[in-house]
Amino acid sequence: MRYLIRIPALGLALLALCACNSEPDEAQSRQEHVWKDQVEAIDKAREVETILERKQVQDQSQEN
Repeated sequence: MRYLIRIPALGLALLALCACNSEPDEAQSRQEHVWKDQVEAIDKAREVETILERKQVQDQSQEN
């Protein structure tokens, strides 16, 4: 008789443990990571580089 109560109780406990998600969501992990500041700095540097290249092309086309 005890086994009839233990088996469903253990099954529910196992199901509850499996339902818990210890890993963060993919969207959250993509936004927050260890190198977030460095990646933002690199992106900003690329934007500045693009702006400077456009300015240089524009200046060269005005000279000609």
